[in-house]
Amino acid sequence: MSTGAPEVPRELVGREVSCRTLTVCFEELEARGLSETCLTDGVGVPAAILRDPRQRISWDVFRAVLARARELWSDDELVALGRRIPRTRWLRPLAALARLR
Repeated sequence: MSTGAPEVPRELVGREVSCRTLTVCFEELEARGLSETCLTDGVGVPAAILRDPRQRISWDVFRAVLARARELWSDDELVALGRRIPRTRWLRPLAALARLR
């Protein structure tokens, strides 16, 4: 039975989220002089993978990282971090293309 949601391609099952989305979190940790373990402990994936923008993680791991982020930053700070994601060097070209529409 279809839910109407797009089906995840088989090769991405369990790897639905790009680690590029976490770049701003690691940048903010560094800016505040905090260890990356504040964000990565207990999520089940090594920090080296989470920091690598070429890697992908499961939705469940992403949710675990966001739960850790929620312990570190306020709602307003998280919103500000989210606003920075399209301006990262990895996603800037896509954001530029989106503005052309």
